[in-house]
Amino acid sequence: MSRLIQCLIVRKDLPWPPGALIAQACHASSAINHTTIGEAREAFGKAEGVKISIMEVENQEALQDANDKLSKDGVDFKLWTEQPENFPTCICLKIYPEEFVEKYLKEINAEKVL
Repeated sequence: MSRLIQCLIVRKDLPWPPGALIAQACHASSAINHTTIGEAREAFGKAEGVKISIMEVENQEALQDANDKLSKDGVDFKLWTEQPENFPTCICLKIYPEEFVEKYLKEINAEKVL
């Protein structure tokens, strides 16, 4: 069986300190794991665990393009929108097999951060 991965995609054009960007990723991850709680519990409960991958895209337009592509293909994810500014900062995919996620990362031109 394929390794499980949860992928976060953040914007690299935000002029925020690292802690603020990490908070955005945590919000998105918590939100998608909450909506897929049964699957998340099962995945995190496995001995091999879940790999977390942090990717980045150039800007808000690229994040929106990723959102549109993932939505069109029926991929389960959360687009986190910062409030009260009301602009998207991060996408977090639900936990999927690594091969499934890698296919989309190539299509949306996301670059690996961690």
